[in-house]
Amino acid sequence: MFALSKCDVLPDLKVQEFQDLVVLKTAHEVDQLRQMLGRIVLDKDAFAVGEDFVLLSSAKFSPGAIEVSQRVGVDLIMPIASVFPLRRFMRWAEARNFRGKVVEVLFGRASAAAGVVAVLVGLVSRAARLPGPVGAIAVLISSVLSKEAIEKIVKLAGGKLREANEDALEKGDYLRAALTQFGIDLEDAEAQNILLRSRR
Repeated sequence: MFALSKCDVLPDLKVQEFQDLVVLKTAHEVDQLRQMLGRIVLDKDAFAVGEDFVLLSSAKFSPGAIEVSQRVGVDLIMPIASVFPLRRFMRWAEARNFRGKVVEVLFGRASAAAGVVAVLVGLVSRAARLPGPVGAIAVLISSVLSKEAIEKIVKLAGGKLREANEDALEKGDYLRAALTQFGIDLEDAEAQNILLRSRR
């Protein structure tokens, strides 16, 4: 993902225009970066560079004033770090015809889910005490949500996503509420032209 920091300097710039700017001015450099990173990627089919874009600014800066209430994209860091890669993985796995085995494939690559669970449940210290990284993540994830529940949540979109979020809040299911809220945040950011996600 490419991010434009200090985007408040260009307040009228939309994320699509940022993408156009990157393509126009740095296409050669992006291609070189893609080739270099491609040398260390095991599965080329799941490899993506410069397909997603986001605008970031921690505040609006002007001479003699800093308006911290006018942040752009900063609140997307948690959703991008957690739900975003899960959604991308689901699309990739289904395209590879894993179908019902999508979540099993994800959990088979336990390291891919490690950061997600640590961020969402705040159990980093507990995970560190469990034996081995794969065992730690498998035990940790299964103790929080079932594989089927995670797959269902990640696939939700639009009205169904918002309904699931309201239901989770009413039932006090805070992990499900966090996951669905992160999905809502990503959708809202796209509508506001702050985030551009590849459909691949």
